[in-house]
Amino acid sequence: MVKRITYLTRRPDLTPAQFRGHWSTIHADIARDLPGVVAYRQNHVVHYEEDVDARLFDVDGIVELWFENGTAAEAGFGSDVADRLIIDERQFLSGLTGAAVTGPDPSPQRRGKLWLLWAHVIGERAAFEAAVHRLAGRVLADFVHIDWLEVGAPVLSRTGLRRQPLPLVVASLGFDGVEAARCAASVARGAERSIGRPQRAVAEEISIIQPEALRARG
Repeated sequence: MVKRITYLTRRPDLTPAQFRGHWSTIHADIARDLPGVVAYRQNHVVHYEEDVDARLFDVDGIVELWFENGTAAEAGFGSDVADRLIIDERQFLSGLTGAAVTGPDPSPQRRGKLWLLWAHVIGERAAFEAAVHRLAGRVLADFVHIDWLEVGAPVLSRTGLRRQPLPLVVASLGFDGVEAARCAASVARGAERSIGRPQRAVAEEISIIQPEALRARG
């Protein structure tokens, strides 16, 4: 599979509830028809990084899209359904930036997720990933995904919507609920010595399109 992650910023004239309501209903109903999508998940940010200096990215929502391969992804983004999504984006977004990432296939859905976003990483990749996995074990996460930005890949943006820098790497830790993810965010703040200083965001995950294998399981 290939994966795309897109970071969304809500329109300032909308409340968080209005933003989430539109995204999870009207927009999601259009996206369900996007050709070639194997899995589609929305991550609605409900708790933001408390340290203003660490807010490197203006994120209210995180989109995860998986396609079978690159050809399917290109066809999906070039479809009539994608055109409908672009028109609707202006109804609830002020910013949108995304790109291809290298990471694992979808895990079973977890309602609460802790997202950690890094602008850069110091040290070797293997050591960094090992430290993130140790943190996931410490906070009893059900899973941890580490997604690396594909350097040089085309950046997804929209005319009229703000484009922002993309994280070099993100980790998402899955939990049964949002409160568990919120507790893990506090622990992550104390792990900066081993993993650097990421921006933290607690999100509620909504699965719009589930992969066949996970549907069969559940």
